[in-house]
This record gives sequence, C-alpha cells and structure tokens, in this order.
Amino acid sequence: MGRDVENAKITSTFLGIEDHGILTWGITLSGEGWGQGFGNRSWDHKEGELRIANSGFGTTIRELLETLDIHKWEDLRGQLVRVDHDFGCVYRIGHITKDQWTTGNMTRTSALTGDS
Repeated sequence: MGRDVENAKITSTFLGIEDHGILTWGITLSGEGWGQGFGNRSWDHKEGELRIANSGFGTTIRELLETLDIHKWEDLRGQLVRVDHDFGCVYRIGHITKDQWTTGNMTRTSALTGDS
C-alpha cells in the first residue's frame, strides 16, 4: 500500500504519563479495513530527577484541536477525520471537510501537497 488520503474515525485517545514515565498523547484511528496510531511522541525531558514538559506540548495539543474544529480533548473520540498515511506512518490528519491539516508536531499544513 502506498501513501494515500482516506477517511477515518478516532476510536480512542491517550493524554498522560505512559508506563515509562514519559508525557505523551496518542490517537487510535480506524479506517475501512485498517487501523493506525498517531502521535505517541515524548513531550517531556529529564532534568536531574524531574521530568519537564517541552514548551511545544500545549501548542501541539491546541493545533490538533483547532485543526479538527473541536474545543476539548474529550471530544476527539468518535471524530471523523482525513488521514494522510501509508502502511507504516500517519503523516498528518485533517478536518473531515475543510482543508485543515496537522502533523501533530507543531507544523500545521493547509493543502494536500503537505506544504507547511
């Protein structure tokens, strides 16, 4: 399967501290005959004994919510989205009807070409 843009549904989300102590967020997407994760990056770093959230964490969450035109993390589940992906990677997700996209890494895009 090559890179493609398809409709999908957000079936589950995670925002919190995963079992290795890393602050992260992730979304599980389900399309027609496929499923894939999006996000799941480390959004903190260690300073001595403390783990400190990276400065871009809140910006990235806000960008995701604004791209999908929703106001709360809890409203992500069940949301229909567009997904630019291939077998091994989700490159970006977008609003189901508007030309609004995000890579989930503070690089919002506005066209299917992937231009920032």
